[in-house]
Amino acid sequence: MRDRAARFDAIDTARLLAPVASLLPDKPSRILDIGAGTGRDARWFARQGHLVCAVEPDHNLRAAARVFPGKGIGWVADALPALSKVTALKETYDLILMCAVWHILSQSDYEKAFCTLHNLLRAKGALVLSLRQSGNETDGMLDATLRAANRAGFTLCHQVAAASVQPANRSAGVTWVWLGLTPNKQATPTY
Repeated sequence: MRDRAARFDAIDTARLLAPVASLLPDKPSRILDIGAGTGRDARWFARQGHLVCAVEPDHNLRAAARVFPGKGIGWVADALPALSKVTALKETYDLILMCAVWHILSQSDYEKAFCTLHNLLRAKGALVLSLRQSGNETDGMLDATLRAANRAGFTLCHQVAAASVQPANRSAGVTWVWLGLTPNKQATPTY
């Protein structure tokens, strides 16, 4: 676990999020970091003055995060598609970030997850997520993701492919597709 946490924390957040930098808030905002791991990205955002709700279902990763306490970060043990504990907080967010999380969900959960996310995002907010791509395996996932997002009331505003920042992934041919989605608050998603 320590090795996994060290590899996770060694990634530079600014470099990782460079493909979606234009979607990141430039003034103090409320951020929901889903799949926060050891809190690497949550700490980066908190150092910029943002308030971060870091969501991580894995107890070991949350425990590793305690080694690096971060001011402005609240931790929640929760998971998609329902995010029932986060939803119970009755907060909304300017940015929802999901790095390397979406591929863990089954496609049957996509629409429910997007409905949950739509309800947690502020009207002028953005949802940023990355999809792992190795060969052609993401093509079906990307199409299914965009269809589910559209049905839940999201509009695609940004899509870019980027090389992995991890050398082992790059040598294995892994790339990432980064999506930026904005909510259509006229739509009322229900699942």
